Amino acid sequence: MGPSDSTEALFQNAQFLNAVARVYGGMFGSPNEFCSVKCFDKCPYLDQRQDLLNKGCLANVFVTLLHKATMYAMLERHPIDSGLLDETYDDVYGIDLTNFEDIEAALRDGRFEIMYQAVLKRAKQIAGVGGYGSYW
Repeated sequence: MGPSDSTEALFQNAQFLNAVARVYGGMFGSPNEFCSVKCFDKCPYLDQRQDLLNKGCLANVFVTLLHKATMYAMLERHPIDSGLLDETYDDVYGIDLTNFEDIEAALRDGRFEIMYQAVLKRAKQIAGVGGYGSYW
């Protein structure tokens, strides 16, 4: 791996992390919507607490799914015994995860569902549930 290859890998990783940050931003709205109050009883968002917790859980699941999809797609392309390769984000089950607009489009056109089903299948295989044999 030459210097330009490692630079390209770092650039793709930065693009992916930027897209993930935009996903978080889109789910949570304004970055100014946080509570700096340390005393729970005085939090101005107390009545919105459950909604904020639900959004946080959803964002966590969504972003975890993006990370797992990247890893599983890489493992499908390259056997694990071939050595660790740089993750590629520009074609993860047909979605460019470095491009926020493509992630949004994938939610509308059905590609996200395909990615989700592939991740779910691989996770079940790894866990040895749902009729799939375990990898351990």
